[in-house]
Amino acid sequence: MKAVILAAGIGSRLGDLTKDKPKCLIEINGKSLLENQIDILEDVGIKRDDIVVVIGNEGECWTDENRTRIREINDDIVINERNDDSSNSYSLRLAMDNVDDDLLVIDGDLAFPYELIARIVKDDRNLILTKASFNREETRNKIRYIDSEKVLEMAKYLPRDSLPFPYIVYGCLIKVNKKDLDIFKRILSQKKYDQKALNHLVNEFCKEVNLYKITDQNWININNQNELEQAKELFEKNFVVMMSGYTAVGKSTTAQKIAKVSNTDIYHSAIIRKEMDLSPKTVEEADKFFDWSTGLRQKVDKKVYGRLAEKGLESLKVGKNAVLDAGYFFEWQRQLVYDNFKSKDFDVVMVRVVCSNEDEVKERIRIRAENFQSSPLNETPSWNVYLATKKVTEQADSDSEYGRLIIIEYNTLNNQITVVNGDQKSKNCIKIIRAIKDTLR
Repeated sequence: MKAVILAAGIGSRLGDLTKDKPKCLIEINGKSLLENQIDILEDVGIKRDDIVVVIGNEGECWTDENRTRIREINDDIVINERNDDSSNSYSLRLAMDNVDDDLLVIDGDLAFPYELIARIVKDDRNLILTKASFNREETRNKIRYIDSEKVLEMAKYLPRDSLPFPYIVYGCLIKVNKKDLDIFKRILSQKKYDQKALNHLVNEFCKEVNLYKITDQNWININNQNELEQAKELFEKNFVVMMSGYTAVGKSTTAQKIAKVSNTDIYHSAIIRKEMDLSPKTVEEADKFFDWSTGLRQKVDKKVYGRLAEKGLESLKVGKNAVLDAGYFFEWQRQLVYDNFKSKDFDVVMVRVVCSNEDEVKERIRIRAENFQSSPLNETPSWNVYLATKKVTEQADSDSEYGRLIIIEYNTLNNQITVVNGDQKSKNCIKIIRAIKDTLR
């Protein structure tokens, strides 16, 4: 699949933010909008060599420095020398010479999540991105359609009585299948579109082929400061949480609360161990198995912690957060997370759960032993295991090579939460602490 990003505009509606830079270079959570877009396209399988960026020439923002910056992000660029008096259709035509595959056309001011693009790429139809608008004074291009999805027409000013409410509005993304690409190119090659926006092209295209809307509320066209703030939320970093804590301190209960953060998956080592048929079957077996001094669990842990890392990476690849509920007592266990996710831009958080009253821990262990068969999460019902694990634990504070690690300590006895390491003001740190505090209500 090929992708063309149309970024030749001058971004005048964002005022001072785009006075000295084009919209595609606005920073969102530490990266330019263009970098965010291209990273997601690469994640869904579109190679960087198959992405073309169309940029401008006229306007204060189109300096040599900014053009060089864009070329550093994506080497394949096309310059629209007439960006001040031509349309986005003309910009697109300039980029079509080497397009010979399924095509994504994306506006340079469009913010979107991974899962939306993945959904579009997997769909085998010609598509335009849309969302429902509940604004009766809507000024964006509106869609007239039949049979729920097939597009008939797109324009800013359509008779209101011809449209259902809420209105369906265009999201500045088009997907064209390879088999219909020649038709699309033929229409685009007409000189009349040099001065006409893409909606006119779409209207002619859908007369010759089946074109469908794909409706999703989770995208933003950035045209003002409020939409820029919404885009920051959309591109917010995902997180992976490594839970850490001895048996019966409240670790799994805390993990389940964190997993209630929207768009978050949770994976329990105990459940994975059971699925792999590696769990001890009785309290007596568990007491021996989880005692590190017996040497029975090391080989099993290699498999279980490896699988946890794989599951967490699967979640991150589809734009989700992950909570890995295991002990993470050793550096090698944590290193599996660091190594698997080092190429991803996300936050790594350790939530270290403690209970400052060991008499309370003993009582919880007693209850676990009585209910051993009722849940895989009761698999370590032993005071001996608690003590043995304390002796061998390698604290994560010493993982100095992984400087991004955020460590949050939570005492389930007195409800005290402390950020031991990392940026306590980061959005994900705040989000996780809020989730933990929900357990106090």
